[in-house]
Amino acid sequence: MGIERILLPTAQCFYQQYMCRQRPVVITNLFSGQPLGAVRSKADAISAFGALSLPVEDVYDDAIRIRDVSEHLDSRLPLHYKCRGDTFSPGLA
Repeated sequence: MGIERILLPTAQCFYQQYMCRQRPVVITNLFSGQPLGAVRSKADAISAFGALSLPVEDVYDDAIRIRDVSEHLDSRLPLHYKCRGDTFSPGLA
């Protein structure tokens, strides 16, 4: 069974038909009429948004550290899914 592809529904329809039923769906015209709607490749993205400045905060007081995630996974996953340092290596024992 594939994932249904639909045009953007009303908020009520989307909530009732997809959210409440936990049905995945692809909304095909979600970004139509917006610059993002024309992006089909990396070159398109660079052309449309290459000059866009993204502010990045350097305050991470509430952030989860990679080490915390690694330690949590190491305590719960089977040996062949263990984390190695700051990387996750599925299938490597």
